[in-house]
Amino acid sequence: MAEALPYDGEILTIEHNLHYAKIAQGFFGRSPSGFKITLRTGDGLEILKTLPDAKTDLVFIDADKQNYGGYYTESMRILRNG
Repeated sequence: MAEALPYDGEILTIEHNLHYAKIAQGFFGRSPSGFKITLRTGDGLEILKTLPDAKTDLVFIDADKQNYGGYYTESMRILRNG
């Protein structure tokens, strides 16, 4: 996805597990487009709550199924209209 973005495009990815975050960051660091990717670690729902309203173009949710309702609600808040 980062390769398909324009030069100034950005991806924010969230990982709860520090071990997996380190693995992912290693791959991002080796990618020519890795500079477009920001990895934040911690509770996904809490991180989403810190993001500004209507500034995001795409949300992909692959998280703990029990909290999907919360992820959906926060995702709809941060997504741009249209």
